Amino acid sequence: MKYRLPIAALSLIFVTGISCTYLKVRVLNADVLTTKLRAWFVQNPEDRPYPPVIGVTRYDRALVAGPLGDVLVPHAREVVYPLVSEPRMPFDALIQRLRHFPRAERHAKLFSVVHSYGFMTFHFMYEIVPKIAEGIALLRADPEVKLLVWKNDTTWIQTLFDLPAHRIVQYDHHTVYHADELFVPSPGHTGYMNPELVQAVLAHLPARVENDRPYVLYASRGSSSDRRVRNEHELIEALRHASPYPLVVFTDRETPTQIVALFRGAAAVVGFHGAGLVNAMFCAPGTPLIEMMFTFEPHWDFMQLALALGM
Repeated sequence: MKYRLPIAALSLIFVTGISCTYLKVRVLNADVLTTKLRAWFVQNPEDRPYPPVIGVTRYDRALVAGPLGDVLVPHAREVVYPLVSEPRMPFDALIQRLRHFPRAERHAKLFSVVHSYGFMTFHFMYEIVPKIAEGIALLRADPEVKLLVWKNDTTWIQTLFDLPAHRIVQYDHHTVYHADELFVPSPGHTGYMNPELVQAVLAHLPARVENDRPYVLYASRGSSSDRRVRNEHELIEALRHASPYPLVVFTDRETPTQIVALFRGAAAVVGFHGAGLVNAMFCAPGTPLIEMMFTFEPHWDFMQLALALGM
């Protein structure tokens, strides 16, 4: 699906910080909105929409299987769900389903970060990468432990955590993965980012170097199959004229190393709601993030990311 963006509103973004949408321009008091959300996010930790970090848990003689990445501990008749929001199934029903799986693999030690949406770019970066950071100390301390993860681009894992390819097991939901020792991170909640774990990811990045030539980064959806901006060339030109700094276009064809550097050095990031903006997690604290979204069913994932990272 393609949309045509009202170009006339774009110059107002840099002047007033208003929120711009595809179907119409909706003016919000950004300062009031941010203050209210920050107050909720910081002052009410018990209301935060993500579970607390409880650390990596070990299970003996356990297995991982199915599209949800459920963990089963047969000798204890226990099911461990990677997401707190997943539908629950009785242990016996899950075991019965596993009998129809065509393949099985056995490993000595696995650290599983699999969950139902982890194969999608947004959820991989937003939820799975922080889970890897939670267990990276274990992975580095014990070279026998392998990482079980959806079939994503393993280059990201190697770039961020320096984990060699032979220690990454790419998950196939038609296979049952048995492990003598199975390690799992804290349960997660899809669509919500835990700032404690994000900080653990950022700890692996080089310190930001002040840029002598600051630039505004525009996250294009030109390579995406949906939610593309039909008149994106007009949008880019409008941004070039409105921005006080040169405009750099992020195409999502860059390598992970290039992506980290681009977002790490940006003076501001602009883009339409989509997976490309998840890379804003690499921005320095205080970096402005301007997101264009729908007037209907808005999602606040990147507002939460910005608040978690002090953007």
